[in-house]
Amino acid sequence: MKNVCLVKYRGQEERDRLTDFLKKEGFEPGVLYPPKGDHYGFVVDLNKKQYWSRSPAMMACIVSAFYQISVDEFIFYYEYVKKEDRRQFVVHIPHAGDEFPKEIKLDIDEDEKRRQHEAMKDDYLENLVPKYHDHLIKFDISRIVCDVERFLENEPMEKYSMGFCYKKGYNGKTIRWENEDHVYSPDKELKYYKQHHRKFTKICKESKKLFILDLHSYQKKIIPGDMIRRDRNLPDVCLGFDEKFMRPEIAEFAAKKFLEMGLSVAFNYPYSGSFVPKEALDSPDDYDCLSLMVELNRNIFEYGRKDLWRPVREILDSIMFYVMQNCE
Repeated sequence: MKNVCLVKYRGQEERDRLTDFLKKEGFEPGVLYPPKGDHYGFVVDLNKKQYWSRSPAMMACIVSAFYQISVDEFIFYYEYVKKEDRRQFVVHIPHAGDEFPKEIKLDIDEDEKRRQHEAMKDDYLENLVPKYHDHLIKFDISRIVCDVERFLENEPMEKYSMGFCYKKGYNGKTIRWENEDHVYSPDKELKYYKQHHRKFTKICKESKKLFILDLHSYQKKIIPGDMIRRDRNLPDVCLGFDEKFMRPEIAEFAAKKFLEMGLSVAFNYPYSGSFVPKEALDSPDDYDCLSLMVELNRNIFEYGRKDLWRPVREILDSIMFYVMQNCE
């Protein structure tokens, strides 16, 4: 969670309980205005260990600037993160990067490069990062340069020439040329691939207990035709997981939350699985690693539907919080 948040309380009893807890934990009070109207709450700075409030008019202006959290959530979360052997929460965004390293050249012109990139890029995700996480790992380079979620060996998407280093784009157009006399060497791409995965290696060295929220968006035109079933509509939300690295109650909870929002949900369709670090894949008995992929259909955000960003983000928050409460 961000270091500064707005802890909202309801009534004097919750205000007193929050005040007592903050004092017990060594937080110093700043200017505290008496509650009035609907904007009850303390702004809490976790780093400086301070809390304060402003006049109702000022609180109304600044309320949207902070993550908002209830008293019960705040107390639970604050005590949870102090545990020594707790689970680490990782938000992974591998396909939203915009950068094109100068040393890597693609065999397409600039217009086609932009067309491929815009089609394949995961949009909107920067607005959907949940507040409950310890690590945010985002790959800043375009996935048409390097796809860090592909395996280096035995990658199923290689049959479309779309392994970790794409030879073809979503529409079958060649973006890296090779033939029997010229085989493309992906040494430069491999450097960026390994740099990204080392971030997970570091986390795995620090903790054997992980929950990874693997965050994506998709659109129909980039899905290979043989992955789309004629007897099923594409869902608003695809929840992907490997049963070895997921507890069914987490997936069911996530599905329930999205269904309550009025969105359609499918498990492992049209995409399947979720990112798991190599360390956990190689030694699953040594790690308690849980990973859930959330693929959001771009259609639900069409026409600038920014009003959906907050409710979707709140669902992702609720998933993280559910795992904290139920998966120790």
